[in-house]
Amino acid sequence: MDTVQALDFTIHQADEAAHLFGVTPGQVAESLRGVNHTDQQGRGAHAANGALGALIDLAMTHRRDCGRPDCPTCTAIRHALAANLASLRTMRLEAIERSAESTGVVSAWSVGVAQPSASETAD
Repeated sequence: MDTVQALDFTIHQADEAAHLFGVTPGQVAESLRGVNHTDQQGRGAHAANGALGALIDLAMTHRRDCGRPDCPTCTAIRHALAANLASLRTMRLEAIERSAESTGVVSAWSVGVAQPSASETAD
């Protein structure tokens, strides 16, 4: 699946969920006004901020209410949080890289900033 196909699939799923939760075209347009003046990185950060905020709220509520040792919802939340953190950290590093390139500072990638800390890799 290429990038456009992946985005189309994700948009379709999000459209269906938005419809079920009563999201209006006006709400989507209002959110678009907040990001249409930003670059790709800014739009991605805006989307991640909204999605991750909701994910964190859902995760914390579920964690409080769930006592099951083998819960598929907990597993799905874990995977979603890991994917979001990986994307956010990559976006941050790319922003650092662009800033470093524009100022002539050493690359964040080349000095190992992109490497996770020991606590991030411990299971």
